[in-house]
Amino acid sequence: MSTTDPSTDLLAAWRDIWLLSTTSAVLGWDEETGMPAGGTAHRGDQAALLAGLIHERVASPHLGELAQAALSSSDPIVQAHGRHALRAHERARHLPRALVEEVKRVAASAQRAWVDARTARDWHIYEPWLARIVALKRDEARALADSGQEPWEALVDEFEPGARVKDIVPMLDELAAALGPLVQAATSAPKRPDPSVLRRAFPVERQRLLGQMIAVGLGYDLERGRIDLTTHPFCTTLGRGDVRIAVRFHERDLGDGLFATIHEVGHALYEQGVPDALLGTPSGELSSLGLHESQSRLWENLVGRSAPFWRHWLPVLQRLFPDVVADVDLDTFVGAVNAVVPGPIRVGADEVTYNLHIVIRVAMERGLINGGLEVRDLREAWRASYRQHLGITPKDDVEGVLQDGHWSVGFFGYFPTYTLGNLYAAQLWQAARAALPDLDDALAAGRADGLLGWLRTNVHAKAATVPAAQVVAEASGAPLSAAPFIAHLRERLTQHGML
Repeated sequence: MSTTDPSTDLLAAWRDIWLLSTTSAVLGWDEETGMPAGGTAHRGDQAALLAGLIHERVASPHLGELAQAALSSSDPIVQAHGRHALRAHERARHLPRALVEEVKRVAASAQRAWVDARTARDWHIYEPWLARIVALKRDEARALADSGQEPWEALVDEFEPGARVKDIVPMLDELAAALGPLVQAATSAPKRPDPSVLRRAFPVERQRLLGQMIAVGLGYDLERGRIDLTTHPFCTTLGRGDVRIAVRFHERDLGDGLFATIHEVGHALYEQGVPDALLGTPSGELSSLGLHESQSRLWENLVGRSAPFWRHWLPVLQRLFPDVVADVDLDTFVGAVNAVVPGPIRVGADEVTYNLHIVIRVAMERGLINGGLEVRDLREAWRASYRQHLGITPKDDVEGVLQDGHWSVGFFGYFPTYTLGNLYAAQLWQAARAALPDLDDALAAGRADGLLGWLRTNVHAKAATVPAAQVVAEASGAPLSAAPFIAHLRERLTQHGML
């Protein structure tokens, strides 16, 4: 029997789990950025083995005992370690190792099929692989769901602990009802902004340079990170001092790559801000994906679409693309990045219509996991939902059912966290502006350190030591509410003559 403090044993056990997890992340990053197609099957076997080894450690009775012991500590940080380790243990012990490994193995091939299907613009390449993933995730959901619990809800809980369908679905319905009139007003305004300036020819290599300059300007440390190219943007932590992002660019869509970069930088700033003392511990993990998304959405939208931000960065853009945007003034450009244009692509959506994309995805994946929708019917269900909620029909599969890579890797239950992130972000932004009265002047001068410092103190430094809702409540002085988000949208629309 060990004679050390149980929390010491817990942290030692968790460090091995963390090392295995970050090793798996290295393989995932390589798969998304550089692995040749021929390596897919072997990568699936590697990922499956690592997933099995991680699962074995998390599900072990010994870890559960160590976590329980930590809960009795008088130290709140040790209690947090115990709480998060016990939660992971309870989820893991309900899942057979064989299922965990098979999800990882199939996901590698499904992800490759998704990339190939996008290249060929052909849903049928991906369809059978998605069907296999859905079948496995249904098994997983059934194993995790409590008696009487909707299976999909059990998957959401992985990303947003404690989230419940009875809260999520009404929240999305209420938002959709509130957003409808705003979309109508914005799209029918007589002098609405023109986004066409973003559709000019912007050479990709200079877009990459702009993205890197903005990333560094916002505080992303390239000594502890790097930026690569991928099919679907993402951020991943590969270990201490190694937080990477990967993005994509299109020559005739400046906004797609630009805002994806800022979005992923927001994630990376959060990861780079976790205190060293918490790295590799249960409390150094995510508090929730909703809180994590709040950081990406805050930088992407509340900062990245603001006039003060572009007062500094538009001249930089004009120096990089002198024969493309030399004729564009600040009001025109800021109006363009805030234009409300219902479209088929979620990652390129404006702030007002974005959550309608989430409404669609939540309905789709609830049906897929709970059994009301089959993969063979997904393509047409997707098209029908876009006609219903946004009044448009995707022109092809890439604009439609193939646009997101979440499902190919088994991330069912992730999408609600984007909307929660928008709500958290607006509330944190409101608090930050109150605490930093010179914030607009600082952003206009190209300085983001004040805002980043406020977020480091009020969000990043807490990691998962307290629940996400508590982090936001403590930082803002109020419980979560959609009111700051709606108020922000109304203010932006008014500023640009759309309301």
